[in-house]
Amino acid sequence: MTKGAQSTEEFDAWVKIRSLWTSVDDADFYRSLAEKYGRPVVDLGIGDGRVASVSLPDVGVDISPESLRRCEEALDGQVALLQADLADYTLGEPARLSYASLNTFNHILDSEHRVRVFRNVLRNTQPGGFLVFDAANTSRESLLKYDRIPVEQARTEEFVFYLNETVLDADRLLTAYHGVLERLDNGSTVSRSHLPPLHRVYVPPHQFAIELSRAGWQIENLCGGFDLSPYSSTSRKQIWTATRAG
Repeated sequence: MTKGAQSTEEFDAWVKIRSLWTSVDDADFYRSLAEKYGRPVVDLGIGDGRVASVSLPDVGVDISPESLRRCEEALDGQVALLQADLADYTLGEPARLSYASLNTFNHILDSEHRVRVFRNVLRNTQPGGFLVFDAANTSRESLLKYDRIPVEQARTEEFVFYLNETVLDADRLLTAYHGVLERLDNGSTVSRSHLPPLHRVYVPPHQFAIELSRAGWQIENLCGGFDLSPYSSTSRKQIWTATRAG
C-alpha cells in the first residue's frame, strides 16, 4: 500500500485481517506478466505478499511496516523489500515491469500525489519497460445505491467479517471502508472489533489517462478485467498497461 490521506497505522490495522476476505483472480495474471515482460519485476504496494507469493517479484515496495513484516514471513526472504512511499522509492536496478495489484492507486486520494507516484515509477523503469495496474471501477449511481449497506465478506466457525462502504463525496467518488470483525463462539457473537476507516477514491479512466500522460508514460491498453476483456463503463475493473518510451 501507499500513503494517501491514511496513516501507516491504519494500513497496518487492515493488513492484519486482509487475508480473511481477499479473494480475487489477480495473482496468476501478474505472474503471467512477469513471464511475458521479463525481469526485474517490482510489486508496488506488496502488502502481505498475497500476489507476490505467486508472481515472485524481485522487489516489493510498501509503506506499511506490518505489511512488510508479514510479507517477509510469507515469502521467506525470496523478495527484496523496501519500506517507502511509492512517490519516493529508488531501485538499485531499473525495473522491466512494475505492477500494482488490489486497487493500490485507489488508495492514493490526491491526483497530484498519484502523478508523483507515476513519475517515480517511470524514473525507476528501464526504457521500454512496463507499468501494469488494476483499479476498482464504479459509477456515482452505484456508489449511492450501496452506500452504508454492510456486506458479509467472510465467515468461519470462529469469526464473521463485514465491510461497510460509506460515501463521503459522491462527486469525487470518495468513500471510506468500515470493517467489523465479530468473534464467534458456538455461532454467537462474543466480541466485536472495528477497524479504522480506510479511504478509497474511484478514479475515472479519463483521469488516470491524464495522470499517466502527465507523468510521461505512453498508454498501451485499458481492459475491463483480468481476462483482458474490453473496458466498458459497467466494468468492475480497470486494467491499465503503460510503457516507458525506449
